[in-house]
Amino acid sequence: MRYNGSDIEVISKDFNWLVDTQGIVPLCPEVSAGLSVPRAPAEICGGSGAEVLVGMARVIGSGGDDLADQFLLGTDVALRLCRDLDIKFAVLIETTYPVAQTLFTMAVFQA
Repeated sequence: MRYNGSDIEVISKDFNWLVDTQGIVPLCPEVSAGLSVPRAPAEICGGSGAEVLVGMARVIGSGGDDLADQFLLGTDVALRLCRDLDIKFAVLIETTYPVAQTLFTMAVFQA
């Protein structure tokens, strides 16, 4: 489910293989951090995911709200879940850019 309540259909033999043969753990980091659906879109402002991690950039919603703390909490929840369940791979939807970039950055720095 996307931030605005819509979804993205994935049509891929590879993805279907994952669903049919592997354990799939669906997770929306933003929702796990308490953000609602639907909600306003958000984007990283003033830098990159790495800079969000160290407080030099923020995640700002289209209404001007600073959502960096919620996005960081969501990425922390996702990273902990991956470690706890020994998850080695993630399928990220490209339109969830702020959380995907921050989660990827966290995984790289903490691996």
